[in-house]
Amino acid sequence: MYGSAAAATLRLRTTSGPAGFVAPFGPLIPIAAILVTIGIGLGATREQLIGGAAALASGAVLFAIAKAAG
Repeated sequence: MYGSAAAATLRLRTTSGPAGFVAPFGPLIPIAAILVTIGIGLGATREQLIGGAAALASGAVLFAIAKAAG
């Protein structure tokens, strides 16, 4: 989730209008966050990756149920 939010920050910087808030160092912080996220992912064990994938799949199912209900 953290890496996705950092990537979205980079994308929103280029597509939205004038910024209401400008972070210091510009895109450097979101890029660093993405690199840290990749590093954490590369250091994860197989069990951790399987658990993360299971949590992601469970969330996707719950999202689909909620979207269908409402």
